[in-house]
Amino acid sequence: MLGDNGTGQPLGGRRRGHYQQEVDLISLFKDVAGEYVHMCSAPEQMRHLIDRALRIAMVERTVTCVIVPADVQELDAVEKPPRAHGTIHSGPGYSPPRIVPAEDDLRRAADVLNAGERVAMLVGAGALKATDEVIQVAEVLGAGVAKALLGRAAVPDDLPFVTGQIGLLGTRPSWDLMMGCDTLLMVGSSFPYSEFLPPEGQARGVQIDIDGRMLGIRFPTELNLVGDAAETLRVLQEEVSDLAFELIARYQPVATDLRYIRSCLEVSYVLSRFGGYGYEIVEVLDMMGSISECDKTVVTEAAKVTSEMISLSVNALDFKDKEASDKLYDMDDTVDLIYRKYLREVVTAKKELQDLYADPRCVISSLHVLRYLERIADHACFIADSVSYIVTGKSNPRRVQMNP
Repeated sequence: MLGDNGTGQPLGGRRRGHYQQEVDLISLFKDVAGEYVHMCSAPEQMRHLIDRALRIAMVERTVTCVIVPADVQELDAVEKPPRAHGTIHSGPGYSPPRIVPAEDDLRRAADVLNAGERVAMLVGAGALKATDEVIQVAEVLGAGVAKALLGRAAVPDDLPFVTGQIGLLGTRPSWDLMMGCDTLLMVGSSFPYSEFLPPEGQARGVQIDIDGRMLGIRFPTELNLVGDAAETLRVLQEEVSDLAFELIARYQPVATDLRYIRSCLEVSYVLSRFGGYGYEIVEVLDMMGSISECDKTVVTEAAKVTSEMISLSVNALDFKDKEASDKLYDMDDTVDLIYRKYLREVVTAKKELQDLYADPRCVISSLHVLRYLERIADHACFIADSVSYIVTGKSNPRRVQMNP
């Protein structure tokens, strides 16, 4: 939202009068907020303008702008527009849909990726919330992962198959990856420099993007999939890994419990993340130095529950004990509650609690450790979902919706 005090917009009575420093703010911001930029000229407009600006920003994943002139800012707010002909009554709220490509398209994409011998992945900003899914697909495909500038936080650089950034500020391994691949999977990226991508005709391509307008405009991809990166990769990973299960079924007919085999393969990644998050916790504590003087009550409480969840989840998988695994969901809620309560207390600390949060090292280290513990708890629940899938043959909704 833009309040126009000092931004070159005179008060209403002088507007459009060629007054000193007058600027047409709507035209000025049209280029960066072209999906929605409007000026509020009366208080009763404000509710509708804000509702639309926020919803359009979330739906289109773009910038929107509402300009509020200085004289309008000084008027009394109107909570509800009058109930009369021509008035507009809007409401807030937006629930994003689950956008996944058609099953046939996913199968075709999986066929292209399965046929590749040297698969490269390029991830951008659209993959920022699909970290675990990118890693899982890369491991299944044996792919290297390069990152566009805006996607540099999508996956950690310390993974052995991540080559770092691509492009003018890129790494030599990323260049070698692109020049040597025979299949390219692009996820949530509109990387513009074609000279850093495989030469045309060298590699087959599959692209995933939530915005269909951005598909196939940087590289001649064979399959263009419109979908959310995390959701699409999650389903695509199952399609890609089906080749392994088909081979098991064909050459080892005694291995009838393919659900158990599939779940074990997926859980092996989860177990690696337990160790990964444990390592991150150690790094945080090393970075922050000694925190022996900090109050560790909250962290200790969360760590105790999380430790129990790790043991319970592994045992539940070992014995295919659904009843035991179901307990993990309540334990996960407990860890979430501990983390969110501490975060809320830090943000809204009252005077009597300020001494408790006075040392920034204690607060920062505690928040980081709690966040990693919360992620470990979530992954323990993924194992619980896998146990439910093994026993019942049905995917748990939480298993489908798990976000990294």
